[in-house]
Amino acid sequence: MIASDLAHLSGYRLMWIFVMFDLPVSTKKQMRDAAKFREFLLDEGFEMSQFSVYARFCNGKVAYKSYLKRIEMRLPEKG
Repeated sequence: MIASDLAHLSGYRLMWIFVMFDLPVSTKKQMRDAAKFREFLLDEGFEMSQFSVYARFCNGKVAYKSYLKRIEMRLPEKG
């Protein structure tokens, strides 16, 4: 394998995104919001690793930034 082949395996081109969170669930609204957030992550292609830990493989920084922006927009209040 030559150096140019290794560049295609760079961590900046292929990466994992981990979303770890702790959401309040004291009220029915908070429980509903937490459930909707988890469903959103699943719909976005994330897989549950643990109860509040989700992971997804993505292709590079552009995809990472896109997912990060969507996650931040959907994050429940006080999350």
